[in-house]
Amino acid sequence: MKNLIFLLLISCGMLCCKEKANPGADSGHPTSAVSTVNPDFQNLYPINADSIYHLYTHVDFIDFIFYDLPVSISANDVNSLKRHIQAIDDVKPVSIDRCALIGRMFVHVKGQIIAEADIYVEPTKCYYFVFHTNDKPSYVNGMTMTGRMFFDGLLQRYRKS
Repeated sequence: MKNLIFLLLISCGMLCCKEKANPGADSGHPTSAVSTVNPDFQNLYPINADSIYHLYTHVDFIDFIFYDLPVSISANDVNSLKRHIQAIDDVKPVSIDRCALIGRMFVHVKGQIIAEADIYVEPTKCYYFVFHTNDKPSYVNGMTMTGRMFFDGLLQRYRKS
């Protein structure tokens, strides 16, 4: 039931975003295109602020699985959970470059995975999440400075030189 509510929130956000000709024009966020745009995600919209708030207020467990790092992270501490959700920006990233897919985030509520997102990070180049619905890319969200600092530190600590 909660998954259905979450998906409805996301769907409503999509409909709202589609009505705007330029999704970031009145939000104060830049929307300029970059020549190295990843065409797989170019036409995706971001999950809206209400859906992110739903994650923020209901999450009780998060898993991070990293593909080329010798670490995975699980969190269930309220402060850690909120900090991890705060990494998700409510706007589309300024650049959706082809960059390193470093892992996947799984957001849980009462034992159910309610959101999954691939994590794309290349320090100073690109930072974004691609959320999946039924194993297909559905939404693309930028990463806040909180998220950038977290993932940059993680990569710096665990990436092989």
